[in-house]
Amino acid sequence: MPFHSRRTTFLLLQLLVLAGAGLSASWAWARDHVDGFDGAKPAWTVMHDRAAVKVTRHERSLELRRDGKAAELIDVAIQSDAALLQLVYQLPAARLIDDMHLSVWFNATQDGATVAARIVFPNQVDPETGASLMLLVEGDSYSKVNQWQKLECNDIDRKVRQMLPGIRRRLQKAGATTDLDLTGRYVDTAIINIRSSKGTSQFILDTLRFGPIVEVSKESPIQTVERVEPDTKPEAEFRGDRLYVHGQPFFLRALAYHGEQPADLARQGYNVVWVPDIEDTRLLNALDQSGVRAMAVPPRPNAGGGRGGKEAASVHLAPFGPDTSRILFWYLGTKIQPDEKNDIANWIEQISSADRKYRRLIMGDVAGYEKTYSLQLAMLGVHRQVVNTSFTPRNYRDWLAERRNLARPGTLLWTWIQTEPPKSVNDARLAAGWHPIVIEPEQIELQVMASLSAGFRGVAYWTNTSLDDEFPGARERKLMIALLNMKLELLEPLLATGTVGSPARFTAQGPHSRNLKGLATPGRIQNKDRNSELELNDRDNQFLSIEELTRDLEASSLNTSLGRLVLPVWYAEEGQYVPGRMAANNAKIIAEGVGESARAWEITLTDVRQLQAVRVAGGKQVNLDKFDVSTAILFTTNQEAVEQIREKVKTFAEPAARCTLELARAKSERVIAIDEELQKLGRGQTSDSHYILRKVRNLISQSDKLLKAQRYHDARLAACDALQNLRILQYAHWTFASHRFKSPVTSPHTMCFQTLPDHWDMTVRFGRTISSPIKNLLRTGDCEDRDALVADGWKRTENEIKGIKSTGELDTGAHQGTYCLRLAAGPVDGKDVPAVLPDRPVTITTPPVTVYKGQIIHISGWVKVVTPIVANLDGAMLYDSIQGVGSALHWRTPAPWKQFELIREVTETTDLTLTISLTGLGDVRFDDLQIIPLDTESTPTKGTNPTGKQVSRPGTAVPWDFLKRLPGFNGKSE
Repeated sequence: MPFHSRRTTFLLLQLLVLAGAGLSASWAWARDHVDGFDGAKPAWTVMHDRAAVKVTRHERSLELRRDGKAAELIDVAIQSDAALLQLVYQLPAARLIDDMHLSVWFNATQDGATVAARIVFPNQVDPETGASLMLLVEGDSYSKVNQWQKLECNDIDRKVRQMLPGIRRRLQKAGATTDLDLTGRYVDTAIINIRSSKGTSQFILDTLRFGPIVEVSKESPIQTVERVEPDTKPEAEFRGDRLYVHGQPFFLRALAYHGEQPADLARQGYNVVWVPDIEDTRLLNALDQSGVRAMAVPPRPNAGGGRGGKEAASVHLAPFGPDTSRILFWYLGTKIQPDEKNDIANWIEQISSADRKYRRLIMGDVAGYEKTYSLQLAMLGVHRQVVNTSFTPRNYRDWLAERRNLARPGTLLWTWIQTEPPKSVNDARLAAGWHPIVIEPEQIELQVMASLSAGFRGVAYWTNTSLDDEFPGARERKLMIALLNMKLELLEPLLATGTVGSPARFTAQGPHSRNLKGLATPGRIQNKDRNSELELNDRDNQFLSIEELTRDLEASSLNTSLGRLVLPVWYAEEGQYVPGRMAANNAKIIAEGVGESARAWEITLTDVRQLQAVRVAGGKQVNLDKFDVSTAILFTTNQEAVEQIREKVKTFAEPAARCTLELARAKSERVIAIDEELQKLGRGQTSDSHYILRKVRNLISQSDKLLKAQRYHDARLAACDALQNLRILQYAHWTFASHRFKSPVTSPHTMCFQTLPDHWDMTVRFGRTISSPIKNLLRTGDCEDRDALVADGWKRTENEIKGIKSTGELDTGAHQGTYCLRLAAGPVDGKDVPAVLPDRPVTITTPPVTVYKGQIIHISGWVKVVTPIVANLDGAMLYDSIQGVGSALHWRTPAPWKQFELIREVTETTDLTLTISLTGLGDVRFDDLQIIPLDTESTPTKGTNPTGKQVSRPGTAVPWDFLKRLPGFNGKSE
């Protein structure tokens, strides 16, 4: 080796040794930062949403310390169902080195707190924020409620290195073109993240220790890196028929915005919010910061009218700029009509031209022409009102599946979920001094499960009011949607990518009961509570025949890349009015096409448990000891996927158990209030109410104790049992009122539980109607004379449908007399029967008759279905103009002449008409239509608050005796 080379090497070694010595010296002198919080001023900062969290006390505490002279105490009041707050402590900035540690002593009245350290990458710009990249490394979580626990965040450097691959992928997706710059990393902040729920909480902190501290070199200033706007890649894109957002499978969970806090919406599980104004950048920014994206109606061309008239076809939209970048989807509107297809096509073309930079997907909700619109819209929405109508949950599921089959194969379908009645309906009820209609939380769940079973890949919750409003049922709605969103998020990788497969066979048994003959045996059961429970079960089992269970139970399946997902659901036949028990024992589910090595797992928000699967004829069978409304079962050989779901469940278990408990509490308060009103009216279920409500209180108390003991699964099950018992009581009240009618829509007050006091109040007024000659206002309702019908103003509307012939006419074969009204439609000769008709073939409307405020109207008639009504699940229907199409009577299957009745209360003097429609193909007859007004002595006392109005008591006469005196009134026998 030449001399100069050896000399250079020697000097280099000296320098390295000296440098190492200097470095070792700096580390040797490195110190820990210790804060015992003994000073006069608080050291922690509370970061929170002011609308959701109120800090009631923040001070030094001399009494509640762990050691030293004092500790830091923070009291908060949580005003929303769920809230996230951060306790932030500014650390001395220290270089990130091996063996760095952070610890703090923590004591709280709740669990759910996690300590974390913030790491700053000073020379790496985050493309999403334009600021230096920052990263949170989490440590221990607090679990010893009301005890001191040392929360530690150790091995910080190692944890950061493990996170680097994910950080690189995120930056690349955000458009970064250079590698991650790791130079100069340092730790500057300690954070305690706390998830809390409604109520008060206390947090105490003592003795924070952080180190070793190697100060950030002041001679190495942060480099200023210019932020380069990356090439815009669509956030949302289709891969085949599957929707991905930022590269992840995406299931839409949307809401119409009504002033809620964006942070609350994020905590409640929404991933998209429909914003009313695309120029509201403040709202868009707040949603984005909370991790929620937006959908919005794009600008419309200035020319023309509607959603984009013919004159607008030549008008161009200005290119969409960065101020719209936080909008994920363009939404073209709700109930887009078939005759708008050309205008919509023009609008889509203009939007696409103006949105070349962001290339966002376009969605819309349509009212027909699903196949045509599925060629134009990337995400096709359809919806219909089902709750409080005669359209059953099973009909609804079939209707959704029918819409899916009408659309282009591979189309992503989504639907609006009804969470409250139409605004006009409740406005009218409140003006009349009646109780508002309340949609039960289980009815929201049934709608969501029906959409999943039909293969839909998105839901949006339709609201006219804020989730934070306080009308009856509002809190239950908020909690149920939060639970459903958790479930949808948990199953998102399966739901967003699955396709509908063959349904599984699903059977179950009703609740345990006795031989009814044994009830007469004295002293057979000594325990009063046990006897009450068995009597309830006996009554339930009278309604739960094998045929009814077979009709109501269904288990749809989705084929996914991770296995087969089976979704058992109890589609209660009358669940659209008042959901009943909807629970059973010994449920058996047989899934076909499941591999021999596949294991079965029941997935809930609080547990993932393996089920014993046995091979039987037709597939693999699993048994559930207990079934309640709905569940999810995954058959899979992918154990890694199961473990990933199990890890997710750990994060959902506590909030899911807490939400279910709060839901049971909220519903019990409402049910108890209505039960008390019914008792005062003399129409209560006295013995049942006493037993059930005591059981509900015990279950809620039990759930609360289990939650505090961190037994989240058992806590949720106890709360679910409380909800089940509340449904039993609701259903008992409802059947007592509605079984006298041939259909629950007969009365305007028997379509839900909440309005039952108004129903019994109406029957009292029925019994006090003024004696007067009974007169049919529909003079030509006997349908005997065509010329008289025309002269009276009857109207017939026939819609021209290609390949279909229809008629509305008088025909022989009447119920009484010679003629009756006939509505019929069928395919022209040589044409196939279509799957679904796009419009009603024929509609007949009666002439208007004047009815007066305070009257009770009895509507009746006779109907005969000659041939099955096909090609539309609505069949033949009849409705009045007071209640509207939502309260229509429906007929689908052949039947001889049968009478129907409707009772309506007139709150304002108006004209009344009846509408008769044939919505599908078939033949139906109507005859002897009557509209009979009954004058009452006085109108009911009006009040602005339904719960505070005067309560009427029945007289000595039974109101139903009077009903039976009405011509043709033949209510069901008691």
